[in-house]
Amino acid sequence: MLIKTRNGLPSQEWFFDGKTKTIKSMRTKSYSWNIKNSGNTNNMEVYNTYSRWFQLFHWNKDEGTFINYRDQRALDVAGGKDEEATNVQVWKKNGSKAQKWKLVYVKDAKKI
Repeated sequence: MLIKTRNGLPSQEWFFDGKTKTIKSMRTKSYSWNIKNSGNTNNMEVYNTYSRWFQLFHWNKDEGTFINYRDQRALDVAGGKDEEATNVQVWKKNGSKAQKWKLVYVKDAKKI
């Protein structure tokens, strides 16, 4: 997963699927956020949904973070750089800006 400039395409839209407990792609609804190599790396990808621990994340609205249920690693921008094509990974939760996310609903996206 990489940081990309917003373009309004479904490849940049996500939804929480209550059945699988994963965050899925609007573009390919059978794919979910996935910590690569069955959770044995820090790198993220979008991959077939299996609902295994390395695909289960929850949103902490008070902190603005996405946290993996099992190992508590946070979704993180590598190097803390909000720049085009920067790697999105998971990292030990540390409260840095690199781990803060803003949830924007599609219906509200045009207002930004």
